Amino acid sequence: TENDEASDISIAGYDLFACLPEEGEIVLQPGENRRIPLGLAPAYVNPDCEVLVSIAGTTEDVAMVKETAKNLFENGYDVIAPNADQASLGVMEAANEVEGAMAIANGDGMITVAPNNTVTAVIMNTAVGYYAAFEQFRTNSIPEEVKKYGIADNLIEMPEWNPDFFAPLAEEQIAKVQGAYDALANGEVTINLD
Repeated sequence: TENDEASDISIAGYDLFACLPEEGEIVLQPGENRRIPLGLAPAYVNPDCEVLVSIAGTTEDVAMVKETAKNLFENGYDVIAPNADQASLGVMEAANEVEGAMAIANGDGMITVAPNNTVTAVIMNTAVGYYAAFEQFRTNSIPEEVKKYGIADNLIEMPEWNPDFFAPLAEEQIAKVQGAYDALANGEVTINLD
């Protein structure tokens, strides 16, 4: 659809923070060698929102990512959504230490690191892809083309909202996120992952 480019990032659940500050600055912080679509959902949902993609360059160095995140928070960025495996803990630790900082965790259990500063956790059910690959192997039906999984395949789960977040989302904000999720799940919005 015409929304493909702007919706690319939603596959990873990052459209969640498109609803956070009315006018704000947001950072996506992937680890190393991660593909980040340029059409980011926050700018699609809120054109006044500034988005910075910061490549951490590591998936292991929690201390380095924490210092980077603290610097970003202290320089006016409102929300960081890490996707750097173990190093993502650095973002969560920084969010816990900087007043007013907000984070979107990238895994179950990470909310406990910054319980009052985490909006939610994006849950990627990677077992969906592993199971499908195993079944294809087991039944000798490995396709010629690789299938790419997303929300419509239940790879990304709609998250629970953190009840301890210091600035709970309004029902309208939650409805926007749910609408984006539903549009991806039912095929109303499609994503070109090539």
